Amino acid sequence: MNKKHFILAAILLTLFIVAYFFYDYITLKNNIANPDYINQLQITYNANSSKSVLEKLSQIMILPNEKDPTIATIKDVQKLKSGNPEFYKNALDGDTLIIYTSMAIIYRESENKIVSFAPVLAD
Repeated sequence: MNKKHFILAAILLTLFIVAYFFYDYITLKNNIANPDYINQLQITYNANSSKSVLEKLSQIMILPNEKDPTIATIKDVQKLKSGNPEFYKNALDGDTLIIYTSMAIIYRESENKIVSFAPVLAD
């Protein structure tokens, strides 16, 4: 391959790379404006985050064999304390609430501690 072919190949490769990143940028810009895309990102993040929390919790506690417990991050513990002060007495904002059909658990990931747990009573 002579020098002209090499330069032409380098220019074409550079143009291809620029076009690829420009297309990726435009696609991302359009997706960010789409609420469904943002919700899907949050769902994916929450699923991965939930899996991580359950893996850590399973190292310190035997968990029920249920596939999909309800998992939520506590945002306003004071509101929760008004409804069930004993269960939430040591909970903090940012703790994770995991609810199985048989039990509820408050887990503090930053300290790898179970803050509280209680059986879930069916009505």
